[in-house]
This record gives sequence, structure tokens and C-alpha cells, in this order.
Amino acid sequence: MRKVLGAASIAITLSLLAWCSATSSSSSTSTSSSTASTFTPVWIGALAYTAAVCDAMTTWDRSIEDGGKTLRADIHNAGSLDDMKAAVVTYLDQVIAASKQEADTVAALTAPGISGGQDAHAAIVAGLRTEIATYEAARARVDALGPADGDLTTAVLEVMKDLRTSLRKSSISLTDFDDPVMSRAFEAEPTCAAFL
Repeated sequence: MRKVLGAASIAITLSLLAWCSATSSSSSTSTSSSTASTFTPVWIGALAYTAAVCDAMTTWDRSIEDGGKTLRADIHNAGSLDDMKAAVVTYLDQVIAASKQEADTVAALTAPGISGGQDAHAAIVAGLRTEIATYEAARARVDALGPADGDLTTAVLEVMKDLRTSLRKSSISLTDFDDPVMSRAFEAEPTCAAFL
């Protein structure tokens, strides 16, 4: 099951690892099949909310993917290890900016009036804010790397490994809320399929 914080974050890590390995691929499948038994105005509102959340996540995902392409080109063209480090820091700056935009967009949404809606909204916003802090910490670590840290390539990879581990630990599932009604709303919204 893909996680709200881990779905695209794993792709980011793989993009950062691409410069040192020949393979960098990520695939996953998900199914979206549950629907509510009645389409009440409250339920329709919940679906509108889940669509808006997943639209913000999709926008973020595309931004990260585009940035990853630029990162790979910058790493490929780097004339030195310092250039490589600068490219990774610049990319993480882009990730942080995109993550803040995503979190602000989701935070501005009105929580759905469906059972568990308020709690789910709070959990998602808190999770996105945690993700930002995690990226900021990784960015600071990469930026601080120097000759005393040994091989720069290995050091950057270690930071990315820790980043992915932190994101996995802090992620929440869009289909595992305490109230199953909110989980069903995410399952029923087609635009959320990639994030389940």
C-alpha cells in the first residue's frame, strides 16, 4: 500500500540515487474499488475533498518528477563533487518549496463533514508538515557535508537512505484512518488511486 508521504518520496530518493547507479525504477499498482452505499451531499463533499487532496499530491508528484529530470542532468554534467552536492541541495530546495505549497493547499481545504473527516484532515496536514521538516533536515545534512565526511558520493547516499527511512516511519496511509468512512472516501475517488 502506498503512503501519503512515501508515494512520491521514494521516487525522489531513487532520482537522487540514479547518479551513482545504472538502475532507478519504481513501480507500484493500486486498486480503487470501494464506493459508498448512498451518495448523500455529505458523501459527495467528502469525495470533493479527497479529489482536492489527491490533486495537490499529483501536482507535487509532477513537480518532483520534473525536478528529478533536471537533477539527473545536473549530476551527469557536474564537473566536480562539489557541483554534484550543489545540484542535490538545489533539488532538495525545490522539493521543500513544492512540499510547502502542497501542505498549504491541503491545509486550506475545509475538512469534510463526513464521519472521521476532521481527524483525517488534521492527520494529513500534520503528516505533510512532518514531511517538510524531514526534507529540511536532509537538505541541511547534505549542505554541511565536507572533506571530513569522507567520500562525498557515499555520504550523500547515506543521507538519502536516512531520508527514505524517516519518510517511511512518518507516513500515513490514506486508507487506514480510524474511521473507515474516510478511508472509503479516498478509495472511491479515482484520482487517489496512485496514492493508495
